[in-house]
Amino acid sequence: MPKGEHLKGQPQKGSSAGHGHSEGQHVTYEDKKKHQYTIVCKPGMAEKFKAGKVGFSQVLVQDAVFKNAKLDATYTDAELSTTFGTSRLEDVVHQILDKGEIKLSAAEIKEKQEAKRREIIGALHKSYVDARTNAPLPERKLEELFDQLKVKVEHDQEAAQQMQAVVKAINPTMPIAQRQIEGTLVVVSKFVSQAKTIVPKHATV
Repeated sequence: MPKGEHLKGQPQKGSSAGHGHSEGQHVTYEDKKKHQYTIVCKPGMAEKFKAGKVGFSQVLVQDAVFKNAKLDATYTDAELSTTFGTSRLEDVVHQILDKGEIKLSAAEIKEKQEAKRREIIGALHKSYVDARTNAPLPERKLEELFDQLKVKVEHDQEAAQQMQAVVKAINPTMPIAQRQIEGTLVVVSKFVSQAKTIVPKHATV
């Protein structure tokens, strides 16, 4: 291979890069000095790699770390080592995925919102009742309420953290309350002191 020539799809580190990979999923980490480190992943692969579901070879569209979202320049090994303590691409990518922000497409955000909505509706169905009749809440009825009231669901927030806001949105139309379960707890004498501390955190005694 002639001197100065590089493999197609792998620009020289520290050089300018083309714009042919903007269609991938961008993940960007910004350090304390406001330097941006962007990698371009194949759609859906960033989260799968973080979860250990795919190997590193399946993640990147291009084996490079870019200096901005325009993808017009890449970092050198020395620059990567200064920031990440290593220039090994797989290790750098791990850190960018852990510390950075994954830019989701509109379709991916919608898919995550729908999954989170189903999770919240399932939790309401299991743990809440109609406060007027103490009857269970059918999932179909909850789905209709979500549509009618345009209940907002955040795709990137845990379902448990959104429950209070969802209940507040539903209550004016259909008052709901947490399901109450009564029972008797029998505790072995040697665990009584521990039970006195633990039980009140989870139930009304």
